[in-house]
Amino acid sequence: MNPVDQQMIRLGFTIPVVDWGRNKARVNTAQANQKLTEYAVKQDQLAFEQDIRTQVALLQSLSMQVQVSRQAAEVAGQRYQIGQESFGMGRISITELNIAQQEKDAARRNYLQALRGFWETYYRLRLLTLYDFEKQEALILDDRR
Repeated sequence: MNPVDQQMIRLGFTIPVVDWGRNKARVNTAQANQKLTEYAVKQDQLAFEQDIRTQVALLQSLSMQVQVSRQAAEVAGQRYQIGQESFGMGRISITELNIAQQEKDAARRNYLQALRGFWETYYRLRLLTLYDFEKQEALILDDRR
């Protein structure tokens, strides 16, 4: 046989004989990380849902507080009007009129604070849910700024 006409092939294999369990440990670590991530996502989802429930309950409570504080402000306003008339007729002192005015002002401030709390909670709930409750449709965020 002519050595020029011969072709040679060399074939080799590299097989780790012992990896001391390194690959199994890597697989176990990856599986543990996956379970940890799934657990964290589930916890975040539950916390998010609980936050929404809390905001809805708070919104309902604040709605009632707005109604009550509005009525209290109206009553305090009427009391002040009566106090002015009574003061004009000499039935009450200036001190009593000043107390009626302070109560009227405090009731008005309480009403405005309740109103502010209601609307802040309403828009926080809208932001969390990305839903417009008046139009009953999903809010669309426009990223084309």
